[in-house]
Amino acid sequence: MTEEEEKEKESLLSTGFYKWKKREYNLFIELIKKYGKQNYAKIAEEIGNGFTASDVEKYSNVFWGNIDKIENGDKIAKLMEKKEKADENLKMISKLLDERVGSKYDMVLQVKYDRECMYTPIVDSALLYYCHVHGYGKWHLIKAEMINDDKFIFNSYIKSRNIDDIKGRIDILLKQITKEKEGNPDKEDDTKPKKRKAESEMPSKKKKLE
Repeated sequence: MTEEEEKEKESLLSTGFYKWKKREYNLFIELIKKYGKQNYAKIAEEIGNGFTASDVEKYSNVFWGNIDKIENGDKIAKLMEKKEKADENLKMISKLLDERVGSKYDMVLQVKYDRECMYTPIVDSALLYYCHVHGYGKWHLIKAEMINDDKFIFNSYIKSRNIDDIKGRIDILLKQITKEKEGNPDKEDDTKPKKRKAESEMPSKKKKLE
């Protein structure tokens, strides 16, 4: 334990946190990164040794009140800020899917499909459905559902998609339905890959008069 950690320990002991040893301190740091600042019950459960949600809440209040005095406190604070933003984003996605997802295969999306697009309305609908079921970020589970779905048993394109492909397509669809909700569907559809103009379509330079 470093000198600063010793000082922090002494400070906490003086405020009545005699049960909080190095093990509990280190666990607390890891668990707030995992569950967030205020999930006191879950943190207490994993710390064990008779700790209650109330114990964790009291300790947490002192901890965050002294974060500027704790070693690596600035890094911990930044990590928590990043986690809170990510959690807020997940909540927004979950709410969006709650409002939008219905039947697995026939969700109506304002997406344009052409011969070059390997995705179909049924595939896109299923991707959003499984994202809703398992949660954003559960790419392995979503991919497994798509592969094992009888509807796509002969769809070699879907079976060949990797995790990044699945994430990329769902991100595009989420962006699209967010714009639909806001009443601003893309004039130029983001769900289609952008094509470069053929040379014949490029504006020709006027020949200089000799």
